[in-house]
Amino acid sequence: MPSIDGEHGIWEWTSTPGVSPTVPPSDKPCDKLTIKYVPLPGTPCREFRLISVVEWTAYDATGNVVGKKPDEIYDGEHIYRYRKRAEVENDGKIWVVDYKSCEGDPFLDGEDRPHDGHRLTIRQAQPTVGWPLMKPGIVKIVKSFEVCVVCLDNGVILDTLRWTSTATRTATSYDEGTIAPPQRSNQPHEGTREAIRKFVKTHTTVSDDDGEEVANWTCPERNTTKHEVPDGFWRAWKPPEEETGFHWLDLDETRVGEGRMASLPAEVLAAARSDVARAAIKFTWCGDQDRSVASLVITPAPTIVARDVAPFLQPNDSRFDNDFAALRGQTITRDLCAALLEQLSNGAGVLTQPPAEVVVTVIANVGRPGAFAFAGSLKPAQLAVMLDRAAPYASSSDLAAMDYISLNMAQRPVLTAQQVPRGCLHPANFFAIVTSLLAALHT
Repeated sequence: MPSIDGEHGIWEWTSTPGVSPTVPPSDKPCDKLTIKYVPLPGTPCREFRLISVVEWTAYDATGNVVGKKPDEIYDGEHIYRYRKRAEVENDGKIWVVDYKSCEGDPFLDGEDRPHDGHRLTIRQAQPTVGWPLMKPGIVKIVKSFEVCVVCLDNGVILDTLRWTSTATRTATSYDEGTIAPPQRSNQPHEGTREAIRKFVKTHTTVSDDDGEEVANWTCPERNTTKHEVPDGFWRAWKPPEEETGFHWLDLDETRVGEGRMASLPAEVLAAARSDVARAAIKFTWCGDQDRSVASLVITPAPTIVARDVAPFLQPNDSRFDNDFAALRGQTITRDLCAALLEQLSNGAGVLTQPPAEVVVTVIANVGRPGAFAFAGSLKPAQLAVMLDRAAPYASSSDLAAMDYISLNMAQRPVLTAQQVPRGCLHPANFFAIVTSLLAALHT
């Protein structure tokens, strides 16, 4: 059986030609794929599960894209209509967890029998498309899958495998699906992360059990409640709290401190400002305190998990102690992030001053293989000035994060700056939009 080495385990797979007695000799049934994941000894996780996310692309005879989701591909009602509520758009594509109607969890090998298969194994995945139901003019459909190994202890994605099935048709025959050899992916696509989070949001219900939050999987098609969501997975993937948008990040200690740290801030700040959407800023209080002050990571990235941040924490530096006591994350707007990065760049020399009460860690390319960071210090008064200057670019959704940083890091109760009218863009983002439009006009 062919195998592919992952970071924490080995993927074993086989692909065999499909056989069907009901398919005419001129047509080709969809291939069958078996994938099995074998964790490496010593992998720091007690329970693993597999999640598969899929995105579609349909083409006409001239090679133009004519569909990116079942509603655009099938003619009339189709068997995937129940997935509409869990779809997300990212990178110009539509992503959704590959699940069955009324399935009680997103796992291929979960607890919802008979939907789910054997633990850590996909048996005979056969992504048939059903050509007779397709809209006229479509001649090729590519279904791309990402299969993720998730640790239930903390919700961390440990390994990812990508594979595709291509279906084609001519005037005289159908090919229901030819599967290409799977390939390892170092990181899941952002669309995969968003799709998992969307499934959790649309397929869970939360109740109170003597003050303890308990989440259960649900079937929205039938409005029924199913088994309990694993606690570690829920803490990592649950929707942000409505009133603040904060969510807790449970650290994977095996990755702590493994990231590349720059010795000076300029390189990291330049990289972060060039791709604000993949920048993150972490604020850590290391001054006097009578209780732990939760650290806060803010980023425009749609999702951020502990694995994205853990490599840039310093376990042997007491300044980072609060990171390990309580670490929270929140999504902010690109305009606010760009304004904060601009203020940090204008005062980059300040970040290299002797240790002060607030540790500021800037991460460029967060969540990607090339991520790197710089950690410097600010005094509360310096941070207050920076917040005042960035505040005009904050939207209403940013205020919870700004107020938290102002109160707990800058040591003052409220922001003194006023917001600009809704809809104003930071100059960096305005320039990026204009550049994109000009590039489009010349293509």
